[in-house]
Amino acid sequence: MAHSIAFAIVDDNSRDLQRLCHSVEAINGCTVIYSHTSPNQFFQQLVSTHQLPDVVITDCQMPEIDGMGLTRLLQLWHPEIKIIVASGLLTEPDVAELMDIGASAIIAKGLLYTGNLPKAMEAIAHQQIFIDP
Repeated sequence: MAHSIAFAIVDDNSRDLQRLCHSVEAINGCTVIYSHTSPNQFFQQLVSTHQLPDVVITDCQMPEIDGMGLTRLLQLWHPEIKIIVASGLLTEPDVAELMDIGASAIIAKGLLYTGNLPKAMEAIAHQQIFIDP
C-alpha cells in the first residue's frame, strides 16, 4: 500500500474493539484515527472532525445503530469512505443487502484476526469487493 490508510472502528464490544485496533495497526501503512463502542459517538466525531477515515470497520449487531444502518448513513454522507462489516451472524440475504447498500467487504468476525483483514484491504485497494468465503 503506497500511502497511509486511516481507519475508524465501531464495535460495541470493547474487547473486540481493542483487538480490531491492534489488528489494523499491525498492517503496514494502516492507522486507526478513532475508535468507538457507540455508533452515536462515532457519528458525532465524524461530523466534527477534519480528518475523515478512508475505511470504517463496523460490527453488524450493535445497539443504537446496527452495521446496516451505519453503512446506509455513511453511503449517504460520505460515499468515498470504504466500509468493512464484521459479523458472525449474517445470512446470505444480509450479505446481499450489505453489498447493495455499499459495503466494500464483509468478514466473519472471528476471521478478522486470522488474515482476512489484509485480504479485504488488498481487494479494496484494487476497487474490488471482498466477501469472506
